[in-house]
Amino acid sequence: SQSCRLLYGHTNIILAVDCHCSLGLVATSSKDRLVRIWHVETGACVGLGEGHVDAVGAIAWGQRSGGVCASGSNDQSIKIWNTSKLAERAKRGVFGSGKEEVAEVAVVRGWKAHDKDINSIALSPNEAMVVSGSQDRTVKLWQVETGALTMTCKGQGGIG
Repeated sequence: SQSCRLLYGHTNIILAVDCHCSLGLVATSSKDRLVRIWHVETGACVGLGEGHVDAVGAIAWGQRSGGVCASGSNDQSIKIWNTSKLAERAKRGVFGSGKEEVAEVAVVRGWKAHDKDINSIALSPNEAMVVSGSQDRTVKLWQVETGALTMTCKGQGGIG
């Protein structure tokens, strides 16, 4: 049978979610401007990322190492988060008591990426590139290490 669990922590609507299944961790982003990391088995919030100044509408977890997450926000910025300590703790089986302390998840790098809200984000399989989609009708490819813009794809005008 399937079970459902309420996750307490965000104070506003959750806008995006991504999981790292092998680590048993889930990342969420919300209108409360926060990124949270959750332990699936216990439902405990084990990580908190603060730094965006508007709603965080997109989240992506690097699947290779689990040591990096990327978020995109209505503040038009991308933030790269260091989740390596949480990934290592999950690999060692440290989580599970349900009484874990919420660790601060640090911003490794952040930059203004678009002219309007960012609605989608993804990390490449090797975690070297991040791609973002925005209401400014562009898709942009960035280097995670430097934040350098590699490519921009521009959308066309509206229908009709």
